[in-house]
Amino acid sequence: TNPVQPKAGLTGMVLFNIAAQPKPPRVGLPRYEELLPLILQMFHITEANTIDRRAMVIGQLYAENGAMFYRREIASGAEYEGRIDLGNTRPGDGVRYAGRGWIQLTGRANYTSFSGWMYREGRAPTPTHYVDNPELVETDEGAMWATAYYLKVARPTFMQRADARDIVGCTRLV
Repeated sequence: TNPVQPKAGLTGMVLFNIAAQPKPPRVGLPRYEELLPLILQMFHITEANTIDRRAMVIGQLYAENGAMFYRREIASGAEYEGRIDLGNTRPGDGVRYAGRGWIQLTGRANYTSFSGWMYREGRAPTPTHYVDNPELVETDEGAMWATAYYLKVARPTFMQRADARDIVGCTRLV
């Protein structure tokens, strides 16, 4: 594993500067400052506890969501209709379970697994809470938890690949 531990210093300004946004920026400094506690919580949950791991997570998230701008996929989700590999087996599942959150959680199967995990963790009132209410993944807290789930549970080798600085491997996982 990479022994380089993060030092104090991750701030909203650092997140803002990493984003390299257009002028004027789509996401302002106050928004990054607002998201920082949730990002740090997600780092803790996923054991993103080295520079390489944090850099890989931030890079993948920024690529997925436009540097924390999008919390819902730009497309409608219609292209996921009938995608058995995503668990979209019912009419309307593609749009209903379009990508949401920082990591763009997509498909009935992923929402079902995420919802079950949140229930087992004591963070959802029912095992189908996020299946029944997929829009909750678009909230800041829902987006953070969906990312934590995805990196920790759905893609458990992500941090190992981050340790190896395997950008291609991490990108394929996401």
